[in-house]
Amino acid sequence: IGGGGLIPLSQAIMLETFPEEERGMAMALYTVGVAVAPAVGPVLGGWLTDEYGWPWIFYINLPLGIIGIFMSIVVLSDPPYLQQQIKRIDVIGIILLAVGLTAMQIFLERGEREHWFDSTLIIWMACIASTTLITLVLWELRAPEPVIHFRVLKNIQFAAGTCLGLIFGITLFGSFFVLALFLQRLQGYSVMDSGVFQSPRMLIMLIVTPIAGRLYNYVDSRLLIGCGLTLMVIGYLDMSGFTLEVGLPQMLPSFLLTGAGMSIMFGPLSAVVMRTVPLTMITAASSLYTLGRRIGGNMGYAFVA
Repeated sequence: IGGGGLIPLSQAIMLETFPEEERGMAMALYTVGVAVAPAVGPVLGGWLTDEYGWPWIFYINLPLGIIGIFMSIVVLSDPPYLQQQIKRIDVIGIILLAVGLTAMQIFLERGEREHWFDSTLIIWMACIASTTLITLVLWELRAPEPVIHFRVLKNIQFAAGTCLGLIFGITLFGSFFVLALFLQRLQGYSVMDSGVFQSPRMLIMLIVTPIAGRLYNYVDSRLLIGCGLTLMVIGYLDMSGFTLEVGLPQMLPSFLLTGAGMSIMFGPLSAVVMRTVPLTMITAASSLYTLGRRIGGNMGYAFVA
């Protein structure tokens, strides 16, 4: 619950803080955390588990959380248009959202193990998820203070960007998951070693991301996004040819291509999508955009599991 609000709020804060000409670089640097974390996490988690035991993967978050709370109190403040009291909490919308996403998560995670629609449980989860989520959309369109502002999707550019964000979530998290399984279960690497194996993708993102952010102000955003998608597609096509005998030299080109493609695409995409949204709707739009990417991530896990 706590972590779910961090990503959309941090993204909204950056978009509200930086002027239009600096948003490309701000979102590009933000991309580093979003995309690099899945690569750094297994390495750090594997090292902590090997050296100190598995409880430390939770303990390590305590000092980071304290620092984050302190910085939030000292540095952050709401803009004037957000300094208003909530008149009404959308309880029904929150319940529908929680039930619908929980049922969808169970459907995606357990579907393959339960042989999908051969299972009564999966059929029930599919019915509950579809019914509650459809009801959620209808309810939120009528609610005076909805928990999800679906009306933002009337903005065609934002809707298209959210769909691309969903696809980005599928490819990013799905590829990390299947590569981890491939390296650990089929090639016999440890959790830490498999993370180190994928580190070239992280390193190329650290190099390319600032360059992409700088190009945002000088190159058509559609060209940047198209180039990023093209590099990702080429990289994933190369990954499709991996065999059990493949080593790091053979994997390196695909890691570099997908990492560079993500860096070039995601930052400009987020900046372009959000600049079409009124400032007063930035937080709501960022939440919906992040939700689409997270749903894509869950779908990616389910597709490759």
